[in-house]
Amino acid sequence: MYINTKLVLIFIVLNIVLGIYAKDKEKITIATEAFLFQTDKINTNEIGGLAGKIVVESLKRVNMDYEMMWVPWKRAQNETLLNSNNSTFIIPLTRNNERESKYNWVSHLYNNDTAFFTLKGQKKINDLKSAKNLKIGVLNGSSYEITIKEAQLNYETTTLDESNSKKLVLKKIDAWYTSKINGLMAFKINKVNVNHIAYGRSIDSEKIYIATAKSTPQSLVEKVRKAIEDFKKTERYRVLIDNAIKNN
Repeated sequence: MYINTKLVLIFIVLNIVLGIYAKDKEKITIATEAFLFQTDKINTNEIGGLAGKIVVESLKRVNMDYEMMWVPWKRAQNETLLNSNNSTFIIPLTRNNERESKYNWVSHLYNNDTAFFTLKGQKKINDLKSAKNLKIGVLNGSSYEITIKEAQLNYETTTLDESNSKKLVLKKIDAWYTSKINGLMAFKINKVNVNHIAYGRSIDSEKIYIATAKSTPQSLVEKVRKAIEDFKKTERYRVLIDNAIKNN
């Protein structure tokens, strides 16, 4: 009888402890599209890539949980601003003038250099003016599209950025404007011989952030911000950035 009572008490205490733990473990939603190298989709609720690793490893250090929302990039932005659960964050979002007032910019993750990719033999595009009268491929709703649009260049969009690598090879576009890392990875995955591809000088060094809507409680924003800023001081963060530079 004494043993049974003791077991019941242990069971009750464990449930209380676990209940408190579950209650205290905050969860955020991460909205994104699967971008090569930046937000690789490992499975339905697991993310890799540079941005994914930085955010997830930061959250784990402070006992925070997350759930994934894998959607097309433009919808990811809309869902974040809608913020129906008051805890939706987006990565990897470029901070620029057009978006500045719309979001709460939580934490800077890293910088991402962009360039124009062309077929070898064509003149390299080293600035926006040199892309005039060319048909440029860009990702729909992206910072790349904003840059090309503001420069008043001729372009067409796609909902999957890496599909532009195939369009370039098939000469359906004259050039592809994207990040250097994403471009090089896309050609590799699509088994395109990079010796047939060229890219010009860096056009921009985009500042990549994790961001959320202004309706997200500031206490949650500060908790996520502190988690990431603390992680950025670690050796692990430096290793992730160094590896990204080596692959660039």
